[in-house]
Amino acid sequence: MTPDRNDAKPTNIRWLVFILACGTSWLLYLHRYTWNIIEPHLKQEFHLSNTESGTIFSIFFVGYTAAQIPSGIIGDMFGVHFFLGIIIILWSLFMGGFGLGWNAFSLGSHAFGIRHSSGRGLPCFGPGD
Repeated sequence: MTPDRNDAKPTNIRWLVFILACGTSWLLYLHRYTWNIIEPHLKQEFHLSNTESGTIFSIFFVGYTAAQIPSGIIGDMFGVHFFLGIIIILWSLFMGGFGLGWNAFSLGSHAFGIRHSSGRGLPCFGPGD
């Protein structure tokens, strides 16, 4: 007879998972608020108008909002472990692309990719598989 999942004694790995989830969540929140610090430097370096800068800032939040509900569903369907790994890879690629941006369009498209990928992480931090 195999032991039931509910009868198994909890291991200490749950604390590692908890700490990693908290750290990832902290990075996601930190990244969201750094725009206020880098915006003046981006405007100066890329000669962005207030409208262009505001559009890029808005794209961050559109991408974030568009990712929330679908990512919870996808995380449930395919498993949060696999899905979070994909999210972190995409987030890293878009962050690198944002750093290599050359104009307002490239910054905006990478900003959308950053927020769309990082916005998918938080719904997956709940009870999963």
